[in-house]
Amino acid sequence: MTEPILSCPTCRETTKQHRAGKNATGTARRECRHCGRTYTPEPKHHGYDLEVRR
Repeated sequence: MTEPILSCPTCRETTKQHRAGKNATGTARRECRHCGRTYTPEPKHHGYDLEVRR
């Protein structure tokens, strides 16, 4: 299975995007080797849904 092509949110490069562990919610982190930024490609929603909060 191939991974989707990721681009850095800062410099928009699509090459040299490497895995950089996981964040507190278990979502994968990525590191751009061009600009050095670490980011989460698809962050998870935090908190409860609006229906539950009411």
